[in-house]
Amino acid sequence: MEKQEQIHWLLDSRQMEIEYLKEIIRSLGNTKERLLDIITNPGNYDEQTVQRAWDHLKMIDLRLLGEKDWVKIHNEMINVKRELKKIRKWCRQRKRDHGDGK
Repeated sequence: MEKQEQIHWLLDSRQMEIEYLKEIIRSLGNTKERLLDIITNPGNYDEQTVQRAWDHLKMIDLRLLGEKDWVKIHNEMINVKRELKKIRKWCRQRKRDHGDGK
């Protein structure tokens, strides 16, 4: 695989990872909203459903708060952004060099 193909593949795969992470975060947010709706409107649900909603909400929050990997993921995403900037800069420089006949 050529260097340029590798770079494009890397950019595409990183972008997919970013989109997947965004979707996971959106999904968690939606789930928490639904659980909070059940908890804040207990008259619409039986006691067991409300209790399960509480349990699930606590589980999500404890897992997110207790999981140090989220910090690691955030830091990795910052590193990915830095790497992408370097790659884009390298690609622009390469285009200019080839455009100048070098």
